[in-house]
Amino acid sequence: MAEQGKIAEYRRQLEAYEAEKNEKAKLFDIKAAVEDTRKIQTTEDPDLGVIRYKLLTWREFKALNLQNITDDEEKFYRVIHAMLQKAEPDFSWEDFEDLPFHVKAVLATRLSQVFPRFLAQPQTPP
Repeated sequence: MAEQGKIAEYRRQLEAYEAEKNEKAKLFDIKAAVEDTRKIQTTEDPDLGVIRYKLLTWREFKALNLQNITDDEEKFYRVIHAMLQKAEPDFSWEDFEDLPFHVKAVLATRLSQVFPRFLAQPQTPP
């Protein structure tokens, strides 16, 4: 009988622990989000290999002055370039423009998959 009581107590403790763990998992860690902008992120492409980039901060995003650009496609590529340049500071806009078309397309596709809601590539009408 005493063993049944211990089992029930352990079960309650385990359930309380699981509930607390699940609640903590739902908490947004704002400090970790800030730290993520300082770390090199990666995504892999079967042809290009590992693609290195960094997340943009709000300040960096605003500094792109996208409101001054009327072409949505250029806005999209400016953000992609800025993310790549954070991981590779010597990678200029001119370098990005000089990439082979297929490489630029793969980079855009891969990073769009990492951030599908934010980096939805503009659709050109048929």
